[in-house]
Amino acid sequence: MIISTLIIQWTQFYFNSPRYLSFFYLRYNEEVEIELEQNKLVETLDWMSRVEEMMNEKVFLYSMSGIEEEFEKNYSSCRGCPYSAVCLGENITDKQKALELAKYIEELEAKLNAAKDALKTYLEETGEELVTDSGVWRLTPVNSFSFDTRKVWEYIKSLGKDPIEFANFTLTSLKKLKISEDVLEQLGERSITYQLRKTKK
Repeated sequence: MIISTLIIQWTQFYFNSPRYLSFFYLRYNEEVEIELEQNKLVETLDWMSRVEEMMNEKVFLYSMSGIEEEFEKNYSSCRGCPYSAVCLGENITDKQKALELAKYIEELEAKLNAAKDALKTYLEETGEELVTDSGVWRLTPVNSFSFDTRKVWEYIKSLGKDPIEFANFTLTSLKKLKISEDVLEQLGERSITYQLRKTKK
């Protein structure tokens, strides 16, 4: 019902051809006026239609089972909205806003790491599992091996296979040979991707 009402409102909103939309960010105590784009409005209407279908399905499942867990508590649906970055306060318009957001991320990361350490300590001491709305927190064993390269090489040969087919050369391992960038480009194909990462000053 709520989603249907929103779709009607957005439909009226779209056909009245608005030019601007205002968002008030509690985090920054600031109101920002956003210029609307007609193509994004169309995308938003499509997105809301899909969300309505999802909500109707959830309501139906709940009416059949009566289980509240049918309604997931997360922001996954927001990712498909063309205005999600603006609505969630992540629309960076200047360097000052970017700096504030970077500091905010640092604060969240520090709290998250501290919370994970505390939770891990608790689970180690109690041996319990914690069930939340979205999953189960438990200590999971992780297996790792340190192989003897020569033994592995000989074993693969004993199977009648070519060991070179199972070799995995990484940039990290090749850099141990102090190979130059020019030689690396001759040995393989360079691929550049960008990750958001913070380094020490």
